[in-house]
Amino acid sequence: MSNCPVCGKSIQKESKSWKYGKFDVKEYICGCGVTFRDYYIGEEFKFTLRKEEGKGFIKAR
Repeated sequence: MSNCPVCGKSIQKESKSWKYGKFDVKEYICGCGVTFRDYYIGEEFKFTLRKEEGKGFIKAR
């Protein structure tokens, strides 16, 4: 479960998840149209990247 970095809506289920080096990545797609990824090490949240038109993924929090 995560909150959208743009509208703040709570999203229950990730659309995709995978392992990236030492990170566990969970990708979410919000109803407002934003795609974002939460990065974890184990159960500990580290940071969020969101997709921005023309720039790719940028740090959101």
